[in-house]
Amino acid sequence: MNAKTLATVLSGLAATLVVALGPAGDAAAQSSAFGELFPSGQLAAVGNCDALRAGEGASALNNPAHAAWGTRWSFGGGYRRLYELEYLQRVWAAAKYRYHRWGAAVSFTRFGKEEFYTETEAALACAARLMRGLAAGIELRNLRLAYTPDDPSYDGWSLGWGVIWNPVAALTASGSIRNALRQNFVPASGLPRQYRLSAAANLPGKVQVGAGWAKNEGDRAILGLGQKIGVAQNLNFLSAVYFNPARYALGAEFVLRGQSISYTYLSHPDLGGTHYVEFAIGGMTSH
Repeated sequence: MNAKTLATVLSGLAATLVVALGPAGDAAAQSSAFGELFPSGQLAAVGNCDALRAGEGASALNNPAHAAWGTRWSFGGGYRRLYELEYLQRVWAAAKYRYHRWGAAVSFTRFGKEEFYTETEAALACAARLMRGLAAGIELRNLRLAYTPDDPSYDGWSLGWGVIWNPVAALTASGSIRNALRQNFVPASGLPRQYRLSAAANLPGKVQVGAGWAKNEGDRAILGLGQKIGVAQNLNFLSAVYFNPARYALGAEFVLRGQSISYTYLSHPDLGGTHYVEFAIGGMTSH
């Protein structure tokens, strides 16, 4: 098997498994390039509910409006191994800064291995608080798809937007559309629009609960229910369940003086588990 053939096999592995397994597969998880629905373990562990982690760096991966929300600044990053396969690994980093009602965020993600296949994204988000309890943002993304170093790469751009709404102190909701305006540059797969909705509530006793809904254009939606519980002064327990297919996520987050280290495990009924190790600096709380 030559290098180009191997690259093609690896690049389509996740999508091939989805098609082969049908309803039991990971509906919409990686059915086309840049169709990532679980960009961060910090979000996967709470039902993919970015409203529950409003204003954090990881949440800017889902919704650009988080750039104008929450703490003044934050920075985070992480590593993921999809289905415990070496060639399906992903790294990400994101940073945000807020000045009064204005905010900006940058992020970088890379999926795959350079010698075979990679998807790379760099994004810039700008956001503003339009009124008390309401923020909106827009993001510009540069996307690059590459096979082996000797093969040509494919570049494109997309625009997306999002909103966050906090009608009362204990309730937060958010929604976003990624790749709303796009250049379909990816061979044979296109660039899917991605839709997200989430809502979260703060409960007594250092408990937060939330729900997240995500869908890639042309694929089935994924619904998640999650919670974040402050079990100790510096320790959070995270858990979530997902439907279509049925999955669960478990995570632990150690927080100290605005910094955190977290681990998340996301199950799959057929393809094996996914592991996330991540960190965050700035704006973290233990409840």
